[in-house]
Amino acid sequence: MQNLTHLNLAKNKIQVIEDDAFSFLKNLVELDLHQNQLRHFDSVPQSKKLDILSLAFNFLESLGNLERAPNLTVLDLHNNKLQEFPETIIDLKQLKTLKLSNNDLHDINPRISLLP
Repeated sequence: MQNLTHLNLAKNKIQVIEDDAFSFLKNLVELDLHQNQLRHFDSVPQSKKLDILSLAFNFLESLGNLERAPNLTVLDLHNNKLQEFPETIIDLKQLKTLKLSNNDLHDINPRISLLP
């Protein structure tokens, strides 16, 4: 399982994922969890290879541990329930695509302009 590079768990009814559930997936390049029932997600794999994280169409109210995947280029969070801009996004210096549409955001941290 350590050699797994793509994990697609989309379109299920997953409500909770334990914090260390993906911790051994060091070679993971893409994690797709869109269209589930997640409210909180802190289970970001500790992978420098993780390139794409898709969490769209959940019920996300919070997101944590993005620093575990510092080389993300795509972060898809659209169609969730986020009320605050996840501050740790600012530290994702490789990010090229950020999707935040259709959430409950009231404002965006101006530090977003620090992203390259």
